[in-house]
Amino acid sequence: TPVSAVKKHVETLPQKLDTEMTAATSVFSVGQKQLVCLARSILKPSPIMIMDEATANMDQETDEYVTNKIRETFTQSTTFTIAHRLITIANYDRVLVLDKGQIKEFDEPYKLLTKNIGDQEITNPEGHFASMVKNTGPITSKHIFEVTKKAYEERHKGATEEGGRQDYEVDIPTKKTPNEIVEDVGAEQYNDDDIPWEKRDGTTAFPR
Repeated sequence: TPVSAVKKHVETLPQKLDTEMTAATSVFSVGQKQLVCLARSILKPSPIMIMDEATANMDQETDEYVTNKIRETFTQSTTFTIAHRLITIANYDRVLVLDKGQIKEFDEPYKLLTKNIGDQEITNPEGHFASMVKNTGPITSKHIFEVTKKAYEERHKGATEEGGRQDYEVDIPTKKTPNEIVEDVGAEQYNDDDIPWEKRDGTTAFPR
């Protein structure tokens, strides 16, 4: 396995587990460093885990191995993954598609690829996620679809979906104008402290 390969590599080093691992050293490849980071997270699990391109420097076989290990190990954790390699998130519970900071889609991967539950191939080509999957090529896109379908069936094993699809809505907070705040709280209760302001980093702060 990829992890055992890293273990053998560490055993050949003079300092073994005490070997320094920094960005300046070339003792480990970037992919090996990512595997070590994963091992550390397994040893000390957290209720929330965030991975940003965690398998970007791994081959597809190692990527799938790591993805399966994450799913098996972090069953009690909420995992957020940012990935351009779509196979990495094919078996996730939900996929959130962003375009220039705007939410375009949010649902189970299999549902984003199909128009009807039970479809045996990608039938939603106009979807953002489906379009990205199809752009990976016929072989890879078929593999991604099969992974999403298998994950969906395992997730809903024994459950019936009489109503077909289930949609998920994401509430995006918007900054209100002073006039809108007056309408909400009433003119008598309105004061300047109720106005949200824009901070230097571009985010919006609301009064407590």
